Amino acid sequence: MKDLGIKLTAYDFLGYFIPGMLATILLWMDKNLLEGAPVSLANLLSVMNGVNLIQAVFAVLMMYILGLAVNGTGAFIIEKRLFRLGFLKKMVHPQQLLTANTWQKFLDAFKQAYGKDYEPKDRQGTLGIVAENRPQVYGRVFFFLVMYGFSRSMMLVLLLNAVLLCALCIGWCVSLFYLLADVVLMLPFAFNYVRFRQYYEREVVFGVILKKLSSESTRGGS
Repeated sequence: MKDLGIKLTAYDFLGYFIPGMLATILLWMDKNLLEGAPVSLANLLSVMNGVNLIQAVFAVLMMYILGLAVNGTGAFIIEKRLFRLGFLKKMVHPQQLLTANTWQKFLDAFKQAYGKDYEPKDRQGTLGIVAENRPQVYGRVFFFLVMYGFSRSMMLVLLLNAVLLCALCIGWCVSLFYLLADVVLMLPFAFNYVRFRQYYEREVVFGVILKKLSSESTRGGS
């Protein structure tokens, strides 16, 4: 239960709160740019220093809720739409990341566990097998899940901010500067999303296979 609490806190912080905080800061920056107010760290800190305890608690809560919205939107747009198209799908689909022999072992292991052939909609079931039977592997799986979820949300926040900057028409020079900054910052998050998503998919597959091998070893020993 203690481990579960740590994992929940890690995802709450990285998956929800941090993206929500980034979105809030970027909205503040966009508002200031639109109004011609200064955008600087000193100005941001002065705003934060003027917040009382109740306002701070409310702000943290709002950032968390905003992060939840960003996470859900990112899962829908990036994971369920964008990365199901063409070459992007091949970059993260487990069958494309593994050899044909390894993938077949996974299919056999899944069928042994559930008595049915694997389908893409059964993805959550594979995670259940790993969580129940291979807790050490599940720890790594959860870490990769947190990291790719965090990267996905941060990438979406920066992307939406870039779109917002274009829509506001603040001034082509200012807009171009912050737009390029958004794109430059977005690239490492996009790279890490793909990287940790690949780690996650492979680790889940190997966790299911290890479960089957463990079961066969136990039967052989008895």
